[in-house]
Amino acid sequence: QLKEVLLLILRTLFIFFLLFSLTRPYIKKNIGLPKDVASNIIILDDSYSMAYGTNFKQAVGVVKNLIEQSHKNSEIAIILSSLHRQKEFTKNHETIKTLLDSLTVSYSDRTLSEAFDKSLDWMTNQATYNAKNIYIITDLQKHAIEAVLAKIKNLKRPADFRITVIDVGTKNTNNALLSKVYLNPNFPSPNFPSRLYASVKNQSLQSENRKIFFKLWIANQESLVDAQEKEITLNPIEEKIVMSDISIEEPAVYRASAMLTNDALSYDDQYYFSVHIAKNNKILLLTDNAGDVKYVEKALKASLFETEINDIRSLAKLNLKNYSAIGLFGSLKLNDADLRRIANYLLAGGGVFVASSEIVSPANWQKILNLEIDLSGKQSVIGAGGFVSIQEIDYQHPIMEIFKDANLSTAKFYAYWDLNTVPHQNVIAYFSFNKPFLIHNQNPKVIFALSNLDVKHTDFVFKATFVPLLHRIFSYLSLPNIKTNYLVDEPIIWQVASALPVRIKTPYNEYLQTPIQDNTKYLIKINNTEKPGFYHIGESVITVNVNYEESDLTRISVSEIKKSGVEIIDEFQSPIRELTNLLLWLAIIFFIFEMLVLII
Repeated sequence: QLKEVLLLILRTLFIFFLLFSLTRPYIKKNIGLPKDVASNIIILDDSYSMAYGTNFKQAVGVVKNLIEQSHKNSEIAIILSSLHRQKEFTKNHETIKTLLDSLTVSYSDRTLSEAFDKSLDWMTNQATYNAKNIYIITDLQKHAIEAVLAKIKNLKRPADFRITVIDVGTKNTNNALLSKVYLNPNFPSPNFPSRLYASVKNQSLQSENRKIFFKLWIANQESLVDAQEKEITLNPIEEKIVMSDISIEEPAVYRASAMLTNDALSYDDQYYFSVHIAKNNKILLLTDNAGDVKYVEKALKASLFETEINDIRSLAKLNLKNYSAIGLFGSLKLNDADLRRIANYLLAGGGVFVASSEIVSPANWQKILNLEIDLSGKQSVIGAGGFVSIQEIDYQHPIMEIFKDANLSTAKFYAYWDLNTVPHQNVIAYFSFNKPFLIHNQNPKVIFALSNLDVKHTDFVFKATFVPLLHRIFSYLSLPNIKTNYLVDEPIIWQVASALPVRIKTPYNEYLQTPIQDNTKYLIKINNTEKPGFYHIGESVITVNVNYEESDLTRISVSEIKKSGVEIIDEFQSPIRELTNLLLWLAIIFFIFEMLVLII
């Protein structure tokens, strides 16, 4: 009888704990914070690193726990690190809970610094009570917290605020990401086709086997032009370049993407990219001697540019809007009226290439064209048998990046314009003796070659690198807008042809926008770029991507936070403790006891 009673108890407990576990019960854990009446500001980290695992879900649970523990008369405010949402001081705690239920992780890379500045401002100017608490709920991402600790260190009266950091981060993380998608070469044409590449980075301490999917579309079409899948193995803390077989060469506006198979942080597993290959490749070459541009014209025609040569003195008769770029060669004897016409062309988004060893009236050029660089100098003609060569190149510049493995130093130059001051930040190629050869003036868009490009002054025109260099210079200058890739939260500024309304299509919606006029330019501005993806402005495609630096999940040490005098709750991982596993184990234990009693 005793055995039967014992079996009944064990079976009942087994069934009870088994069924109870299926209800997924939990208990709430208190954080153990002061419950006095106070002004409380909660800074919730919603940067995309918080999308790792269940970090953000836990963070929202912490905020709810804080609200429940707060005195009913306390005022509470909440600020998101992305600054996309906020709620100023209120005693209606339910409105904060309602806001929390609508939140998701943002794609922002903003650190906690700006949100902390705002919390200090609210505490100083809006808080009602003397007791002031600032709670920072975060994953302890190192670069995000360090900026806040520096600000805390510089507070004049830190005792006025009780600052508490609550850790909801995952301590051991594995993550791989797409840091970049790009074309190589970056200015494609039928003679210079390009392929899509992707840079994949493993930030884990273990190897990763992943798949990467490339896709290519024509701008406003939904059907794919091409797609491809690649497999990749990454060693711990390794970055690899993956080359696709997708080729781009024909003039068009393309959009492309690359996507990794997802991991615990999916926000950095996709990258968007756009390619603009101009259909209007008509180049105007202005010179006082057609022989001076003979080889320039041949080089551009080899790159499938359409060229038109005119006497530089006929500039006033030409409609410059018909050309995607202009080249100025020879003695450059332009009057002020000619320079003003070129200045207007530049203001409208055009690009100009200048090649001469004898720039006339540099002061007028600088003043009228509004150049960033000082062209003051003198012509330097090298004696018999002497020459300078191209010695140093900025391979980071889009024009020069393909020449890393090429030898440009074999070309000889016999005369050049010797500048009085060297604008290092603008020089993309140097002659011998640190003399500038190619200078890029960013705004307006002008590239100077400080030597003539004819057979009397150089043998460069006979070198294999001459054609690709001219192709890349004029391709670069022909682009109406150089920047086509933006980061999340970065406003898009795009130049359009007229003041007529333009159709805008974003990941959120579609609408018409009237351009704003800035001098002679017409600009479209899109301020809401909170979501990555393709943004269409008329026929153009601009991309928005996350800042992959936010993918660095390196955590700051708890001891470093404590050194700053900041209280930290680091053992707290969730305001809720799940009981399901515990109950299942109890059910198993009672089942085992039942089996043992039966055997005995």
